Amino acid sequence: MQFVIRFALAAGLVAALAGVANARDGWQTMDFRDWRYMMKDAHAAYEREDYGRAFGLYARNACLGDKSSQFALGTMFLLGQGTPPDGMRAFAWYTVAAESRDPAYVKALRRIEPLIPAEYRSASEELAADYVARFGSKATGVFCERRAEAGTRIAELECKPPIDPNTAKVEVRICAVPAD
Repeated sequence: MQFVIRFALAAGLVAALAGVANARDGWQTMDFRDWRYMMKDAHAAYEREDYGRAFGLYARNACLGDKSSQFALGTMFLLGQGTPPDGMRAFAWYTVAAESRDPAYVKALRRIEPLIPAEYRSASEELAADYVARFGSKATGVFCERRAEAGTRIAELECKPPIDPNTAKVEVRICAVPAD
């Protein structure tokens, strides 16, 4: 029921779908370690319940193509943490994260998909397709694989952009995801 209410709150966004994911496109070269630190900072802020900071960091990392950040951003939109609740954006970010085929992301997407009211289904799917085109693996160059640490069978999703073997630098996309 809450999900339906969140979709209703997002009704005003339907008319402005074309501008929802307005990103300032560009690319930045950075050290791979710095790229990883941005993600760790986002997770730490979320754990401290500093949702405003976590939302901003997750938005930047999601835009860069990190699947865990995309999933976390979707969750924050769904729960209204650091941003007003928005079921359509939650669905869109979950769709981009599920592109990795990580079982947890796919399961979450499948759980919320049937909750989308019929009048918002088309707009939600359009927004999700737009997010995949802008922030998916093909657009960002970030690809993921499931890896297990030596001595364990527990595999986790590892995502990273192509790393220059000579400089340990990565080219990452810079953009902004609006909060409202």
